Amino acid sequence: MIAAALAAVLVALVPPSPADRAAAGRGGDWIAARTPAGAGGVEADAVVALAALGRPGGERLRALVRLAPAYTQAPGPAAKTVLAAVAVGRNPRCFAGVDLVSRIRAGYADGVFGASIWDQSLSLAALHAAAEPVPPAALKRLRSLRRDGGWGFSVVREDSDDVDSTAIALMALRAAGAPASDPAVRAGVAWLLRERLPSGGWRGAAGAGANANSTGLAIRALVASDRPAPAAAVRILRGLQQPDGSFALAAALSGSADLATSESVPALVQRPWPIGGRGSPGRPCGAR
Repeated sequence: MIAAALAAVLVALVPPSPADRAAAGRGGDWIAARTPAGAGGVEADAVVALAALGRPGGERLRALVRLAPAYTQAPGPAAKTVLAAVAVGRNPRCFAGVDLVSRIRAGYADGVFGASIWDQSLSLAALHAAAEPVPPAALKRLRSLRRDGGWGFSVVREDSDDVDSTAIALMALRAAGAPASDPAVRAGVAWLLRERLPSGGWRGAAGAGANANSTGLAIRALVASDRPAPAAAVRILRGLQQPDGSFALAAALSGSADLATSESVPALVQRPWPIGGRGSPGRPCGAR
């Protein structure tokens, strides 16, 4: 029994293969060379993906700085931008002249940030990354919103569980301090593994087989939960890489190469949210 437990730990600690790192590097090259899309969420995801490779945000970060004041009016976008800012060593309390942490908190009420599991999960992960306190009520509420094992998009239980929402909820729970042995984490992981396709990857709401977005998020959630990245899922993800280094959403489904590539790169190098973190809270702009 002890030997089996040790073997499981060793499997979980196996680093990404050279092939995975090489594919992620080509994806990073494509992201860095890409003309900014002019959408805050796309730029934030690009900055995080580059940071997962240890690279600066470059033009993608500069684009995010330009977009941040208008983009970060709600908790989810503000939190996504915090994760990008912290990943490249920037102060989220004074990013593009904006106190992003205050914008997250402004959308908090009764244990809920914003209006979706994505808002809630991004906010918890972002507060942790920014070395800011995470409200215990928010963590409790996220646990309570599990449905049949995983999580759905809504915070009022109006929809069914889905892979993407479950993956980000798991990353948020772990970032906020829930141990891998936490019942909600274990149940979410078990649900996620049951949802794997026979091919080894995961499909999203659009169906049509395994896709890069859902497979990438699921891999990152498992790694965050101290589980090994499934080899078959990683192979599926690598197989979606195009000759130019970008990743297709799916073999039989068109979609944003920007999003698919930004989700695939951190997954291939096994970097869940958050990428890095502050040792202490930042100071708001103008504070002394």
